[in-house]
Amino acid sequence: GDFVVTRAAARGRGEGNRRGASSSVCGKGRDPTPQQNAMSSEPPWACLPASHVSATLTSRGETLKIDDPMKKFYRMGRHQEMVDIHVKCQTASRVHAILAHHKDGGLYIFDLQSANGTFIDGIRVPPKKETRLRPGSKLRFGEADSPEYTVQIEDKRVDAKQGMLASLGGYGDAEEEEEEEKVPVKREKKREKDKDDRGRGDRERDRGGRDRDRDRSRSRSRSRSRSRDRSREREG
Repeated sequence: GDFVVTRAAARGRGEGNRRGASSSVCGKGRDPTPQQNAMSSEPPWACLPASHVSATLTSRGETLKIDDPMKKFYRMGRHQEMVDIHVKCQTASRVHAILAHHKDGGLYIFDLQSANGTFIDGIRVPPKKETRLRPGSKLRFGEADSPEYTVQIEDKRVDAKQGMLASLGGYGDAEEEEEEEKVPVKREKKREKDKDDRGRGDRERDRGGRDRDRDRSRSRSRSRSRSRDRSREREG
């Protein structure tokens, strides 16, 4: 396959790094430098995976589970004795990136300033910056002809809910269908209400206009009456 969990990961990575064991992908290994150790140390935002989240990486028919309940992050790269997940790809760096569970419940990739970059769905991610992975994301290390790794993330709570609804004989689906059937009726009632409101507003405006016309007419009549009274007084 294109990637495996290394022996170094299984034994805590100590013994393999000290020996500088050889790798079938990149030749004889050597101890990581202090800078590499610092860069690939545990990210401050990493945490143990949530119990309801299950993640996998799949490439060329091979699937690797990322669900160790006691592991916050995984180092990924082509140096088998320096990483937790061995990426069998010549364009990957020895310690290329970190795959880690985030405090917000998501799964993130963190590029360790690799030479050829880390790509999600063909877009290069910025180095030394955590980038969230979405279900179905295509992860690639290095050049365009490198193998891709499909990320799958499942929320077990959603699966449990769907299973419960299925055990109830589709009761939940029936409720949803009933709600969907109510939507057109609600929309029609809203349109009728809006139409009534507009009609009521038009009637009120018409009534207001008639009242104003009547008031103006009365005002003009009173004004003419006063004018006639003053004319009679002058003539008398």
